[in-house]
Amino acid sequence: MNFGSLNIKGAGGAGKAAGVSGLLSKFNLSFIALQETQFRNLPESKIRKFWNNSEVDFSKVDADGRSGGLLSLWNPGMFKKELEIKNQNYLLVKGKVVGDDIELVIVNVYGLTILANRRRMWDELLAIKNEIAGYWILIGDFNEVRIPKDRFNSVFDASGAMSFNNFISSGGFQEYNMGGMKYTFLLEDGSNLSKLDRVLVCGNFMMKWPNTNLLALNREISDHNLIILSAVNNSFGPSSFRLFNNWFTMNGFDDAVRKGLEKSCESRFKDEVLAVKLKAVRDELRV
Repeated sequence: MNFGSLNIKGAGGAGKAAGVSGLLSKFNLSFIALQETQFRNLPESKIRKFWNNSEVDFSKVDADGRSGGLLSLWNPGMFKKELEIKNQNYLLVKGKVVGDDIELVIVNVYGLTILANRRRMWDELLAIKNEIAGYWILIGDFNEVRIPKDRFNSVFDASGAMSFNNFISSGGFQEYNMGGMKYTFLLEDGSNLSKLDRVLVCGNFMMKWPNTNLLALNREISDHNLIILSAVNNSFGPSSFRLFNNWFTMNGFDDAVRKGLEKSCESRFKDEVLAVKLKAVRDELRV
């Protein structure tokens, strides 16, 4: 799947729905996370304008007055929702990737402006992660930076950064290197820049899609950059996996390998049979 995220600063702005919709085909997006819709009771007719003419499913959190508001849209032919958790500052949907039987947990994040409230949000998300298994991806406007270089001509809050980094470490999250733009937010008067928008994934997600690309595009319809995470693997055969020498001495290792090799495949192509068996070995070792 390919993911997009944008702090849209008002879903009712002229040209914003068309601007987002136009990126679907260009970047083959299957999921879009929007922050700061600034709408209560956003009508479905308006929501669908952010998608193209294809089938779409969505989940939303209303704004608090004219502040905040979250909207997640996705292709139901790629992702089937099974669970959702709504909060004023995050919108979680869990489901399965169609055809891959992978449990994916996607969190659309809009970081609170007050540090104490952000810390509370980090704690809430960690608690949820401990309860809900799956391949986790957090995407959105975190309203926080990790290091001084994430800000230009603005004050770096060491305490906030430490809290954010502790959250990332405690949750076992990782980041892909971001291409395109170095910063993702430009203050209206152009006086400072910050990297507030990002993508965090769990280790299993990164192992599953190691060649994923993260790109920040030019600002066109908001003072935030649209970020694109392209997790569609190029077809170069099955993805590799790490095998450590000390595993050979672990109880059950041989049985796991044998069980994987016993996986049946009716293909008449020997390379496909081998690929199926190697994947089965990898799956058994993960268990």
